[in-house]
Amino acid sequence: MIQETFSPPNERPSAPPGKLWMEVIHLEMLEPPPPPPRNPPIAGLAITHIESPTIEFYRWIYDAVGAKWMWHVRKQISDDALAKIIQDPKVEIHIFSQEDTIVGYSEIDHRIPNNAEIAFFGLLPSFLGKGLGPFFLDRTLRLAWAKGVKRVWLHTCIFDHPKAVATYKKGGLKVFKHEGFLIDDPRSDL
Repeated sequence: MIQETFSPPNERPSAPPGKLWMEVIHLEMLEPPPPPPRNPPIAGLAITHIESPTIEFYRWIYDAVGAKWMWHVRKQISDDALAKIIQDPKVEIHIFSQEDTIVGYSEIDHRIPNNAEIAFFGLLPSFLGKGLGPFFLDRTLRLAWAKGVKRVWLHTCIFDHPKAVATYKKGGLKVFKHEGFLIDDPRSDL
C-alpha cells in the first residue's frame, strides 16, 4: 500500500547536525488529461518555450521560483553540467507569463524514451494563491503528452508548497511511490 501522507515531524527520525529528513512523493499519469484544457483564470496568460536558455537566466528563474521551497539540486552543479541538461533538445523549458511579467516556469525532460518527467514546476512567490498553478500545471501536462509519451511523472517533497500534492492529484497525477531519507542540509552550502 502506498502511503500518501508525510510523516508527522515527531515520527521522523532525528536528523544529525548538517542533515535534514527528506520525504519525497512520486506521482505519475499513464493517460493524457481529458479535454477540454483548463480555462485561464485571468486574461493575458501565456507559456513560451525557451530553446537553449542561458545559464544565467535559468539560474535566476530556478532561484526565483525555488528558493522559498529550498530547491538546491541545480545550485550544486557546475555551469557546464547544467548546460548539458537545459540545452539538450530533449529538455524543454517553458516560461509562464501574464502580459510581460514572468510568473513561473516548468522543465519537461524527455530524455528517457516514452517518458516525460516534469523535472521542475512552479510559480514566483508573488503569484501563489491566485489560481494560476492548476492552469499552468494543466498546460504543462498537455505539453508533456504532446510528444507521444506513455507516461508523465514528477516528484515533490515536504519542502514544497503545502498544496502541491493536492494540486498534482487534481491535475490527474497519481501517487506511485513515497520515500524518506536523510540528506545533507543544502542551506549549509548556499
